[in-house]
Amino acid sequence: MQVLRPNKDRRLKRLLEVGLFPRELPPPFVSGDLARHRSHLKKKWPTNELKQFFSDPEFLSVPRYGRARRRLSIVNPINHFKISELISSEWKEIRDFLKKSKISEFKPIFDMSGERTFFQIDFDLIERRTVELLSKYRSCLKTDISRYYHTIYTHSIPWALHTKAYCKANYTQSAFKATLGDRLDKAIRDCQGRQTIGIPVGPDTSRVIGEIIGVAIEQEIAKQLLSADERSIRYVDDIHIAFDERDSVDGLLGIITKAFSHFELDINIEKTSLLGVGEVVRPEWIAALSNFRVSAQADRQQADVEHYFKTALFLSEENNRDQVLVYAIKRSRSFRIVEAVFAYYVTFLLRLCRKDSSCLPAVVQILVESNHLGKVLDRSLIQKFIVDIIRFNAPIHNYFEVSWVLFLAKALRVVLKNSDLKDVFGAESSVCALLLMDLNSRKLIDGGIDTSYWQTIYGKDGLRSNMWLFVYEATLKKWIAPASPCFVDSHPLFGVMLRRKVSFYDVEKNVHTTKRELTLQRLQQLLTRRIFQNVERYF
Repeated sequence: MQVLRPNKDRRLKRLLEVGLFPRELPPPFVSGDLARHRSHLKKKWPTNELKQFFSDPEFLSVPRYGRARRRLSIVNPINHFKISELISSEWKEIRDFLKKSKISEFKPIFDMSGERTFFQIDFDLIERRTVELLSKYRSCLKTDISRYYHTIYTHSIPWALHTKAYCKANYTQSAFKATLGDRLDKAIRDCQGRQTIGIPVGPDTSRVIGEIIGVAIEQEIAKQLLSADERSIRYVDDIHIAFDERDSVDGLLGIITKAFSHFELDINIEKTSLLGVGEVVRPEWIAALSNFRVSAQADRQQADVEHYFKTALFLSEENNRDQVLVYAIKRSRSFRIVEAVFAYYVTFLLRLCRKDSSCLPAVVQILVESNHLGKVLDRSLIQKFIVDIIRFNAPIHNYFEVSWVLFLAKALRVVLKNSDLKDVFGAESSVCALLLMDLNSRKLIDGGIDTSYWQTIYGKDGLRSNMWLFVYEATLKKWIAPASPCFVDSHPLFGVMLRRKVSFYDVEKNVHTTKRELTLQRLQQLLTRRIFQNVERYF
C-alpha cells in the first residue's frame, strides 16, 4: 500500500476507480474502467454537453439496526466524474481549509492502493482521545447531527468555505459564481436531479463535502466556547466536548445547536449523551465475543458453537443499536470448524441473517469461500433461504437484501424458479436487474426472466434517470438489444464510454477470501495508525 501526496491526475484516478459505488454493493459493481479511460473520456466528451449534464441517482436502502435503514446513492458516473475532477483540481484550496481544524480525527488522505479513496478513521485513536479528555475534565458531552448527509443544504457548502455573510451578499455576482464553494454546490445538485437538500451517501466525494461543513461547524462552536480546540473531538458529524463544573450541559447544547443551525442542520437528541470519568467507552459485548474460545474437538465444538451464537443473540438484544451479530459472524471465521459440525455452523449463519440482514455480506462470503474450498453445503437449505429472503424483501423494496442473495445464487450456481422472482422483475433497481440478467445468462433461472418492466424505461432518457446503470450496462453486455441506431452509442457522453467498453459490472468479480480480507485489514490498520500519528507528513 502506497502513501503519497498524489498529483491532480492521480487524485482523480482514485476517486473514479474506488470512490463511485457504495461499499455495501455486491462485488460485481466496479468502476475501475472509468478511471483507466479517464484521459480519453476527458478528451472526447463535448464540453458543453458535459457542463449541462445532470441526472438522478439510484437509491439503495440498507439495514442499520432494528427496523432502521439508511439510504445510499448510486450516482451517475458522468456527474461523479465532474465532482471528482473539481475536487482533484482544487485540492490545495480544499486541503488548506480542512487543515484549519484542530479537533477532527478524519483527514482525507488519499490511499493509493486500498479499497476506498481515503484512509478510514482510526476509532481506537478516538477512544484513546476520549479517555484522555475524561482524565482532564469531569464529563464529556457526546452528540451528532440528525441525518447529516441527508439534510445538508447544498448552498451551505459555499457558506462553509467563504462564510454565509459573503455568499448572501454576493450570490448574484460573477466572482461568487467562480468560487470553489458555488461550483461544488452546483456539481452536487447536478448529480441528484438539481435538488438542494442532501448530498449523496456512498460516493467518497461526499466525505470531502461533509468534512468541509464539519470544519466550518467547528469554527462556529469556537466563537462561543472557550478552549474548544483543547477539549473537543470530532469525527465526521460526531462531536465530543469535555467540560467541568464551570459549564452547564444546557449551555453547551445551546452552543452546539446554534452552530448546527447556522448551516440549517439539527442536533440529534436521541444520540446525545454524557460520558463520565471512568466510564468504559468500549462496549462490553466486544470483549465477551472476542475472548470466546471454540474447542477443536468435534464432540465439544458443536456445543461451543451453539453457546457462542446464542450468546451473540442475547448480546444483540441488549445492544440493539450495535452490529453485534455482524461482529459475531466475522469473528467466527477464525474458528476451525470441523466437518461434522460445519452444517450446524451454517444453520446459525442463516438464522442470524434472518434476524439481522446486515449480516448478509459476511455470511455470503463464508458460504462462497466454503464452497470454493470443497466443503459440503446443504443446497436445498440455501436455496430456500435465498427464496425466502427475496419473497420477504422484494415487495417492500429492500433491494440490498435481494441483491446479496441473488449474488449468492450466482456464486453457488443455485437455480431459481422465475415464479420465485416475480416481485424482482418489476424492481426499480439496476443492481437487482443486472444480477438477474447475469443469472439468466448462466442458465440459473428456470423459465427465464420477464424484462417487460425494464423495457419501459430502456431508452435515451434512462441514461440520466435513476436506472442509468441498468440501461447502460445491459446495452454494453448485450443483455437487451437496443433499437437501431443504438441510442447509447449515439449519446454524446455515454457513447464515448460504450465505444471504450467502460463497464460498471464485472461478471467475474467475487468476494475476497477470508485470509486476504483479514490480511488487508491488518495492513490497513497498521498503515492508518502510522499515518495519523504523522498527519502533517501526509496531509
